[in-house]
Amino acid sequence: MIDIYFLKVSATGLGILIQLNGVPVVVEPEGFGFEETMPVNQWLKSDNNTLQVSLIRPEPDAEDEADSGGTGEPEEAQVSLFLHQQGADAPTPALVLAELNWPSAGVTPTYPHDWSQPLTGPLNVPPGMSLWNRTVPIGGIDTHAQQSMHQIAVNVAKLLSQKNLEEAFRFMGIKYQDEAIAEGKPPERIKAAVIELWEYMVSIPDIRLEEMAIDMFDFDLVGEQHLVKMARKDGMPAILFEDAEDETVFGIPLYFSKIGDQWVIIR
Repeated sequence: MIDIYFLKVSATGLGILIQLNGVPVVVEPEGFGFEETMPVNQWLKSDNNTLQVSLIRPEPDAEDEADSGGTGEPEEAQVSLFLHQQGADAPTPALVLAELNWPSAGVTPTYPHDWSQPLTGPLNVPPGMSLWNRTVPIGGIDTHAQQSMHQIAVNVAKLLSQKNLEEAFRFMGIKYQDEAIAEGKPPERIKAAVIELWEYMVSIPDIRLEEMAIDMFDFDLVGEQHLVKMARKDGMPAILFEDAEDETVFGIPLYFSKIGDQWVIIR
């Protein structure tokens, strides 16, 4: 059976940024509160993994600038990365590989507070994922590279808006192939679930694809130089469908890698 690893995160009164092997898996810098338990097999390597956490005291609102704590809430955070107990229905630790509890005894709370820990390895992660195994390090992101990634993203978004879902899925085949491997699920099951979600999304009467001019995006080198995170400058996902009146939003994050000399969507 495939070992499944989870990241459990809880933060109140603090902004929190978490990277796994240099990939930003949690980004909540405003201190609005965050609580989630997420599978992370897709970001793990068989060895030499590192978990990094940055805790940030958010700026106080104008109404409570006199409050030195910013939000007035307790400044607390708990982060743990663990191996899931085989057979358990809910995410259950069988072995904790890295853990941060904040505030920590004997540590003066100053911000930002940066913490990192290498994971006890090697890990029993599926060896067949393209990320880390087939991708090459990216030396830099020039204008031509940005244009190439942007054109792929635009093509996928147009295919989705035109309800050509099979062709859109083809562009993202490596991403979902890796997901199937990481989770130990049949690829056809992953594909069926993705297509079903997309069908629901594009069937909403007033849903519209948001504009995708290239100057609306940031292209950030992450993941130990194996990934480029393409996201909107306001932090929203690269592909964004929205019904403003109904406040319905569907976002599709995009991470690119190079396999050989080709840019591909890999996450």
